[in-house]
Amino acid sequence: MATLTASEARTVYDAITEPEVFWRDVLGVEHLFPKQMAIPASVRDHRRTSVLGANGSGKDHTAGRLLLWWLAMYEKAKVIVIGPTFRQVSDIVFREARVAYQQSKFPLGGL
Repeated sequence: MATLTASEARTVYDAITEPEVFWRDVLGVEHLFPKQMAIPASVRDHRRTSVLGANGSGKDHTAGRLLLWWLAMYEKAKVIVIGPTFRQVSDIVFREARVAYQQSKFPLGGL
C-alpha cells in the first residue's frame, strides 16, 4: 500500500471535519447537488438524519461516500448500514463505497 506524503496527509486531515471538502479534495467528487450535500452536513450537525427521495436521486451515491467520510472522521468507528434488502446494501451502497474508495485521490488505507 502506498503511503501518503506529508502534504497529502495534511490535505486528508484538514478535510475530515468538512464532508464537502473531504468529498471534493480526498474522494474527488466533482459535483454534488445541494440536496445531496445537505445529507452529510445534517449527519455532522445532528444526532439523527432522515433522508427521503425519489429513485435515482443520489441517495446511495451519497450513502457510500458518507460511509467513508464517517470512518475517516472517527478512527475507531463502526458503521452499520441497513436497507430494505440485502441486495440494496451489498450490491448498491457498498458498491458505491468501494468505487469511491478505489477512485479516491489518495490511498485511504484501512480507514
